[in-house]
Amino acid sequence: MDKHQTKDGNQELARGTKGGTDGGDGSGLMGVEGRDIWAKACAALALDIPAEDHERWIAPLRFVIDNDGTALIGARTRFSHSRISKPHRELLKRAWLAADPQGRQAELACWETLPEDIRSLVADPWDAALETTAAAAGEPAREDVNVMSPAIMRFDTLVVGPSNATAYATAERIAGSGSLAGSLFMISGPQGVGKTHLMKSIEGALTAGGRRSVAYISAEEFYVSYVDGARNRDTRALKARVRGAEVVLFDDLQIIAGMKETNKELAGTLRTVSERGGVVVLTSSTPLAELTGLSEAVRTVLKGATCIAIDYPDDDMRRAIVRRRADMLQRQSPAFVLSDELCEEMVERVDGPGRDLCGTLLSLHAETTFGEVAPTRQMLDTVICRKQGQQKPVTLDAIKRAVCKVMGVTRADIEGARRYKRIAQARKTGMFLSRTMTGKSYPQIAAAYGGKHHTTVISAYDSVASLLPDDPAWQDEIEQIKRAAI
Repeated sequence: MDKHQTKDGNQELARGTKGGTDGGDGSGLMGVEGRDIWAKACAALALDIPAEDHERWIAPLRFVIDNDGTALIGARTRFSHSRISKPHRELLKRAWLAADPQGRQAELACWETLPEDIRSLVADPWDAALETTAAAAGEPAREDVNVMSPAIMRFDTLVVGPSNATAYATAERIAGSGSLAGSLFMISGPQGVGKTHLMKSIEGALTAGGRRSVAYISAEEFYVSYVDGARNRDTRALKARVRGAEVVLFDDLQIIAGMKETNKELAGTLRTVSERGGVVVLTSSTPLAELTGLSEAVRTVLKGATCIAIDYPDDDMRRAIVRRRADMLQRQSPAFVLSDELCEEMVERVDGPGRDLCGTLLSLHAETTFGEVAPTRQMLDTVICRKQGQQKPVTLDAIKRAVCKVMGVTRADIEGARRYKRIAQARKTGMFLSRTMTGKSYPQIAAAYGGKHHTTVISAYDSVASLLPDDPAWQDEIEQIKRAAI
């Protein structure tokens, strides 16, 4: 078969490209199967790629077609293809190879520039109706195994709490039939707190309900489409897609800050949609007042927007996020049972928003060979070390500070000679943990506790070791101290 490379790295093929054993519609051997393999490979990539990069560049990729035994994994635009190619292409190929039981190869392709004879063989891989079509053809319904995939971004999968309640209520009203006071809405918040989840939820609800036409577009896609149109002196396709919709969802506004001509096009879009009675929802990782680089025209229009903030979730929300996503994975992998203890451990040790927790959960799922066995504490430790690096050694000072904080005593108390029961218990606890959590000798520990004799530390260690099994309250305090000292 004759092949040559296009400038975007796609293999342009002569006739004969196949999409599976059923003749190439992408729904046979490598259709549903290919999507499943890619979902597993995508989850495995979370082990090697920072969470923000994974969500922005890897999660949106889609399995396209089996091209003579090589799986084509598609980036939707030339911009995203170029951003992925250099840093992640080889990782992607290795992840596919590891996930595919038949050991087939994979290549990264750009959907926009694939030859028409290939594109004509498959449905748009980003079409939300793809699963519905598969079900109608008699294939079993599947829930997406990637808990960071846009496919599961619905209102019912979003955990709601104090940090996002206002944004959630607004999004529900936009997606429903409730009245709206205003036509422009700006949702800001740090990366990973669920802004895109809300946007995708609105899109999904409006698409399913058929009440209003909707256009979801990321700032990156808007920029690429505008530049391509301007280059060809024809931006009508972009205008028809976005300005013709009744609800426009514009994600990641901060990406086009400083892009003068793209800002000009956006300003025209905002005015056109608003003046027609439509609704525009924009998201940004930076609040409007702090977002530099926007043109005066865009900023002027957005002064009339309803601004809503999403903050980092509290621990109750983070716990619910882990549990909900773990339950999703368990429905696909019954052996993947995340205990309450592991859930709590993840919430306590993984800093950051829901995205970081989901990335850790996906990594843990991969560590269990994608759900073949139940996760363990050791597996979770391994995953967290990979993602966050090895923990720094615990110091004697850190243990003493943690003891004082948890047990309500002072440093002078535990380093001194006072023998009040609570102080004595705290001193013994500190000595016990200093011995079990560090590599320090008895004399070194004794010196750190006011220059006491090393036999005092030995006695304290033996006392705690013998009494602790029968004192649940003390056990709880020691666990709190351990977590505080790390």
